[in-house]
Amino acid sequence: MNVRQLSRFSALSLFLMLFSIAVYAAEFRSFPYQSDVIVCPMSTADVAIPDFSAADCAEQKLFEVDPQHSAMWLLLEFELTETQLPSHSPLGLFVFGKAASRVWLNNTYLGNNGQPDTDKTEIPGKMDYVFHVPDKTLFAGKNRLIMQLSGHHSLISLGAPMHLLAFFPYAETGQYIQSFATPGIALIGAFAVGVIYFLVLSVSRNREMGRNEEIDGIRYHFPLFAAMCLLAMLQLSAELSRSIINYSYPWQDIRLISITACSYLFGVLLLVYNSLKVASNQAPFWIIAGSLLTLAVVLFIPGFDTKTTSGILVPILINLLQILWYLYKQQNSKLKAWFVGHLMIAVIIFISSAAFHEFVHFLIVALVLSGIFVQQAREYQAQQAELMTERSRSAKLEYRLAQQAQLQTPTRLELSSIGKTEFIDSSDITYTKAAGDYVEIHLKDASEKLYSGTLKQLEELLPDTFLRVHRSYLVNLECVTGLFNQKSEQKSQAFLGLGAEIQVPVSRRLLPSVRDSLKTNNQQSLH
Repeated sequence: MNVRQLSRFSALSLFLMLFSIAVYAAEFRSFPYQSDVIVCPMSTADVAIPDFSAADCAEQKLFEVDPQHSAMWLLLEFELTETQLPSHSPLGLFVFGKAASRVWLNNTYLGNNGQPDTDKTEIPGKMDYVFHVPDKTLFAGKNRLIMQLSGHHSLISLGAPMHLLAFFPYAETGQYIQSFATPGIALIGAFAVGVIYFLVLSVSRNREMGRNEEIDGIRYHFPLFAAMCLLAMLQLSAELSRSIINYSYPWQDIRLISITACSYLFGVLLLVYNSLKVASNQAPFWIIAGSLLTLAVVLFIPGFDTKTTSGILVPILINLLQILWYLYKQQNSKLKAWFVGHLMIAVIIFISSAAFHEFVHFLIVALVLSGIFVQQAREYQAQQAELMTERSRSAKLEYRLAQQAQLQTPTRLELSSIGKTEFIDSSDITYTKAAGDYVEIHLKDASEKLYSGTLKQLEELLPDTFLRVHRSYLVNLECVTGLFNQKSEQKSQAFLGLGAEIQVPVSRRLLPSVRDSLKTNNQQSLH
């Protein structure tokens, strides 16, 4: 297929896609929030439909309808032309909101979702429900939709408790909410892997780290990342639960509280990480002040979508202020890069605020976690390199001190045999070899002595100039002349040369440390 054919095919595909969307859109009617309705109070639990002309009835907009902690009747009149009549069958009336409900369409009873009532004897309905609309129930001209609503089991009051009122082709309610469910589930899996990964790192790094690294705080970063991944996973799970579990409407309040709490805690942990990284000794002040400020914003700002957004946005803004303050006090290229990263995330949140509480939120969370992990990995690698340098310097110093001690006051070994005791200097030893209950001590003059004890006991007595190179051999590094390999058909074996004819095997497990020790010894000899 050439470029022209490909472009024609793409244009045709786009046209067919848009055409199918247009045809599908003609198959349903969604009532906008600005639709006019008439609302009357419900005084009894009976189902006698009022005439909606009483003095206590009032005109409202659909978005103003609030059945929370009350009971009401609702009338929505709408006009349809012949071309607007849905041809799709079966058809459903989708009601998404915090209410139990009964529904009539053009004097046809469609059914009930829960049992509306004037008090808490009400049976709560599903948060998202679809009523089957029989054929020919809708017609050209004026149509009347009447609903009986109550929401006495609401735990908290939402500003917009009724989310959707629409005619769609009949299907499960989950098909019309949270279109990001499939990639969301994949992202939950990614966060779960992150939890396990950072927990494993926490355990393994804590075993490896010394006291200096504990002071640097790296020990606490990986558990912090694990907790952040866990919160993101829990929040996304709560977010997706609406499309997976058809719960009754009181659970919507618990779900929203859980989502907001996870967002707030994630923001606080982000603030903790940034404060430990940037503010050092003043970190507790930033953490406490920032957490309280974020909590105040989340509690008092209206709307749960806004609360969820604020839970992460306010800590990021505090982090920006914190980084600016320390940039003012000290110019630091790392802080500049950290500031740019936070600023980009804040800008993305502002731009996508309308849909932030949906999939965009969790993409930003994943981006934040990835960014701080990459940054932490770089810092950890740099600190590991610095630590290895320090350890190398320390090893060289210890070896130099051991050399000087060996020259000035050599360690003397006491060898006892039947009726005889003799002493030898450690500087006269070339290597030692385990031999059952004894250890053979080979001296520089080619003579041999026996030590009554184990190789491990002898290793503890000898100075640091002696190195274990095999489970059966200790070698005086001062006597080593070379390291070489002998290859055969079956395996390769490393040996240390200790003169013209002496060869001592080196175990494969100890070979790397032997190489490092020989390198240190050679560098010391050059000095």
